[in-house]
Amino acid sequence: MALLSSSYTRQKEFGVENRPVVNLFAGLGYGRQVDATPLAKAIRIDEELKKSRVTSKFLPKSTMLKIAQLIDMEDEYRDKYKQIYEAMLIKDIQAEIAASGVADASLMNSLGYYRISSVLFDRFTGSVNYNFTNPRYYGGDVRLGVSYQVLTRNEKIGSPNPALEVRGRYGYPIGLNHQLLFSLNGRTFFDSTFAKVWEAEGVAAYWYNLTNRIQFNLQYNLTLQRAFQQVFVNNVLETVSNDYSTANHRISTGFVFYLENYITLSIQGAYDYLHNTESRFSTNVIASFIIF
Repeated sequence: MALLSSSYTRQKEFGVENRPVVNLFAGLGYGRQVDATPLAKAIRIDEELKKSRVTSKFLPKSTMLKIAQLIDMEDEYRDKYKQIYEAMLIKDIQAEIAASGVADASLMNSLGYYRISSVLFDRFTGSVNYNFTNPRYYGGDVRLGVSYQVLTRNEKIGSPNPALEVRGRYGYPIGLNHQLLFSLNGRTFFDSTFAKVWEAEGVAAYWYNLTNRIQFNLQYNLTLQRAFQQVFVNNVLETVSNDYSTANHRISTGFVFYLENYITLSIQGAYDYLHNTESRFSTNVIASFIIF
């Protein structure tokens, strides 16, 4: 596999305008992380139909998997049916539910349509609003390869040596309301410090849906970075020493409130413990609006 990524922050550094950073990673991987969100939505549909007595008992597992597969095809329905894709998707889901033999046919077309739509699309007051909750991920993968920063953020900063890099991630959903996520990227450069000094970023996160409109999150970030000293030589920034790693820690937590369709309010707090720097607390409030 090969991955190419880029980022850009517009600012002046060393008297020169910054440029986009370009990173290249090539290697091999093992494992798979599955997006379990469609299955979580299928489970929520099953619960809503049973609660409303549209179905006499919970749907068979085979039916649940078929519904999850249909939900996962939402983009294909949108491309094929355009403005009526929602109705066509719900129609096919209703057909699978009807075939299970546990549905009340007199309620399936009206109340059943409403319950399915409220989970998937949030079109009505009092709907489940599930599409605003965090995705659900299950499983993990590991990738090993070589990374190289093709273009640095500033022309006065030379590209570092290529690095041997390992990347791993793992996700585990607990029911419909809890999600655990872990990730770790580590690299050691092909130079005199190979296998002795590492840079790494690790994240452990926990998400919890308190209600359909309130989400709690807790996250821990660990950053291992090289402690180095740089000087200008012939107007070029060069590293003169980098022989050990330092650790920075960050714990953040907060709440996300889903106020209305496409409008969210986030209240967050964080504690940072940085190497050779005073610890600090920070808070922020963010209002987000989705225009399209």
